[in-house]
Amino acid sequence: MCIDDTQMELLEIEQDFSTQFYTAYLNNTRAMIKLFNAIIYKEHFIMLPGDEIVEKKHKNIKHLMAMDANTDLSKRATRKFPGLGQSIFQVDFEKQFEAYKNLDQAEGAASSLSASRAVSPP
Repeated sequence: MCIDDTQMELLEIEQDFSTQFYTAYLNNTRAMIKLFNAIIYKEHFIMLPGDEIVEKKHKNIKHLMAMDANTDLSKRATRKFPGLGQSIFQVDFEKQFEAYKNLDQAEGAASSLSASRAVSPP
């Protein structure tokens, strides 16, 4: 028996032991989780300092300013933004992609085919 065979045997033995340990560890962990879920309730835990403090939701600065001034935000004037207008960029997809070249013809044929199917009785 040579050294390589002995090393391979030792590696196989080590792998077997590690697999057995992993299986036992995983089974024990699953059993503990099931036990804790079934036995321990949330009410069993004691309150710690800070548990009763609920953090308030952050408010918008406009809302805080209105609260400080005792005004109603619903009666405030809102801004009207006209938008950016029409897009100046035009992309010709038919020149860029092969699939778009005959798309209009294919859509026309598909819509006429579906219209003929809808009209004809079964």
